[in-house]
Amino acid sequence: MLGKSLSFNLSQRSVASLITLMALVGLYFGWREFWFLTDDAFIAFRYVSNAVLGNGYVWNVEPFRAVEGYTSFLHVLILESVWRLFGTEPPESANLLSLIFAAVTVLLTTFGAMRMQLSGQLQNIRLYLTSLVLLGLISNVTFLTWSSSGLETALFNCCFLAWILAVILIVQKGTWWRLAITTTASLVYLARPDGMLMLLGTLVLLIISLLSEIKKRQLKLSWFVSVLPMLVPIIHFIWRKSYYGEWLPNTYYAKHIAAWPESGIRYLLSFLLEYGIWLWLSVLLIVACKMTVSFIKLKKADLKIAERLISVFQTPPDRRVCTIVAVMTVVLHLSYYTFVIGGDHFEWRVYSYLPPLLMLSFVYFMSLLNFSPGRTIISLALLIALSIPIPWVHHFQEKKITELKIADTVKIKVSNHLPFFLKPLARLNEQLQSWLIDHMVCVRWQEHKMFLIGQFEFFPRRTLELPPEAGPFPVSYFSTVGVAGWVLPKVAVIDGYGLNDYVIARLPIGPKIHRMMAHDRFAPHAYVASFLPNVNIMSSGRVRYRQRPPDFELTREKIIAYEKFWDDKLVKRINIPDSLTPFPTKPK
Repeated sequence: MLGKSLSFNLSQRSVASLITLMALVGLYFGWREFWFLTDDAFIAFRYVSNAVLGNGYVWNVEPFRAVEGYTSFLHVLILESVWRLFGTEPPESANLLSLIFAAVTVLLTTFGAMRMQLSGQLQNIRLYLTSLVLLGLISNVTFLTWSSSGLETALFNCCFLAWILAVILIVQKGTWWRLAITTTASLVYLARPDGMLMLLGTLVLLIISLLSEIKKRQLKLSWFVSVLPMLVPIIHFIWRKSYYGEWLPNTYYAKHIAAWPESGIRYLLSFLLEYGIWLWLSVLLIVACKMTVSFIKLKKADLKIAERLISVFQTPPDRRVCTIVAVMTVVLHLSYYTFVIGGDHFEWRVYSYLPPLLMLSFVYFMSLLNFSPGRTIISLALLIALSIPIPWVHHFQEKKITELKIADTVKIKVSNHLPFFLKPLARLNEQLQSWLIDHMVCVRWQEHKMFLIGQFEFFPRRTLELPPEAGPFPVSYFSTVGVAGWVLPKVAVIDGYGLNDYVIARLPIGPKIHRMMAHDRFAPHAYVASFLPNVNIMSSGRVRYRQRPPDFELTREKIIAYEKFWDDKLVKRINIPDSLTPFPTKPK
């Protein structure tokens, strides 16, 4: 009997491995189909470049103030390591690394599908369900889109999924479980600042675990050893404050103006319509009703609910507690980006970790509702089918665009290319998209791709050489700084939108009727002019360096004084008399 069971398990694993391999092949072709780089990816590349050149993770080298204009410490650390070890620069390595992290996400999804708790009926068709889950993942346009881009998105999504699976699926809540959740939570935090939410969720679980060990009088040194990875975020947090002088990245101050729910609600509704997630929500509602009924029955039980809640802190976190913490973490993350930030400039990037979670949770819902194998397979297939028409038609319409014309590029109509029963949904989605696009929200990947191509046609090749007339501190100014910062590594670049500029990122914003996602801040003319920019890009693509008069040449002391003046005047709002202005009038 044992031999038959072992043979079955080996056979099941072999089939699962084959299914996963086929999914990885599909991912590769999808990665090639959606391959693109964003201009913002080159912001991180410049930080990596400065680190390799010995200047540290800075945008402009000293004496300019250090700012944290990148959004992923782990991303730049990996890019730097690859450059140093293999000699491969970030523009060549970033998307290959993203593919690797997307592949790990596929493996984790297989792990989740094979390990999740299912009813007896569904247990017998687990391999079929795993196949459908992977099919839904590799056919999802958002997942494929963010398997490249040059940004840290695939890395963050991979770490986030790993944390959720570690929290929920590791049965024994002991040393290895604590080590898994603290390690993955630390990686998520290093991958993006959003990871602070995962750290918070992990802290809740660790507190429950600690109280349980104390109650049983079984607290050992191994408990403290297993949570040591939590020191990593603390160390990084302290390092950030000491290195950049701030507790949060500079990008937070540059992008966050005020809560923007009117944008976020449209963004969320558009995503739900585009991927047919209303079916998932319908099933979730049924599950919620069933759980409510169970809760009402629980109230009538002999043991009071208060006593049950107290008992939670007297035993190691069980699967239900862990699931609640994981779900609440996802809900808080979605709520923050939806109702506070208002979505994202980069298409569905902030929702791009959802596809594997939606697929896995849908299967779990089927199990909770005791659906038959046939009904489960049909329901899951329908969920996948609903996620395909609008995104894929939109994708193929996008591919027809070969010139960067914003109005034509991002406002693509797909309703005319869909079956009659999908037209109403597509038209409603187009209305939502029109509003979003007018506010620079949900800009599609093809526009970012074409924009970058235009940037490389305009800018010269990257060079570390500077002519004598550049002076000791050459300065340039651009509103879009990714490629500019990469091709001009030895030139200080003033970032017009403030992502990499301390002062601009903190400028007060007056009341605006028309907000633009991540494009609300602008550099004051006097601020830019005070640094006497002397590097320009000509229409021919040639770099023009202008020599400053000796009396106006920048020095280390002048740069420090100028930055302090503008910090006091524009950020701290100190009323400084014009007579105390430290810089002279710009020469004609």
